[in-house]
Amino acid sequence: MGWLIGALIVVLLSAVLCALALIARRVRRRGAAGQAMAAAMAAYDEGFHTTAHDTFIEMQAENERTQQTPAPGKNRR
Repeated sequence: MGWLIGALIVVLLSAVLCALALIARRVRRRGAAGQAMAAAMAAYDEGFHTTAHDTFIEMQAENERTQQTPAPGKNRR
């Protein structure tokens, strides 16, 4: 009887993982994983890493910069 419960747990876990894989494939195809997913992942990251919000803001600011600043010591031409 114990092995039957174990087998049932394995089958249910496999079904859940397959369903999640199918959902992930569908989201990637449809392009539904845009800004909402980025915001959700940032919130999740912030919950587990206290400095993640600062890093997220810094990455957004870096993406908005348009002019590249040369590294110190490099020849400017």
